[in-house]
Amino acid sequence: MTDEIKYSVEDDILYSEVRGKVDFKSMIEKAESLGKMTGLPKKLKILEDAWGAVPSFKISDIPFLVRNLESQLDQFDSVRHAVLHSDPTGTAFTLMADHFRKSHKYRIRVFSTITAAKEWLEQGTGNG
Repeated sequence: MTDEIKYSVEDDILYSEVRGKVDFKSMIEKAESLGKMTGLPKKLKILEDAWGAVPSFKISDIPFLVRNLESQLDQFDSVRHAVLHSDPTGTAFTLMADHFRKSHKYRIRVFSTITAAKEWLEQGTGNG
């Protein structure tokens, strides 16, 4: 898996571009790296372009992966995470991640266009 991450001050969005097979270990590492990032806004907006990504972890891993991600979000007041997918499995896994989330400050949605994803991110933070 390749993952390029950059924060745009102009857009106030953390951009992530993911390509290749995405395994369990890389998901854990990505969550931990997010938790260690500094200088990000307290109301974080993430736009993850996963058009070229294919999950290789199991559906049964999703609840653990979501809990692990949520445990890394202490530094943020809210996180809106928009994911772009073309792969049906990736789309389904993202929908399941939303189902298993427990934190009121973390929201995740899947989109097929960048325009729709950015519109949702701009709606605000929290439970919207």
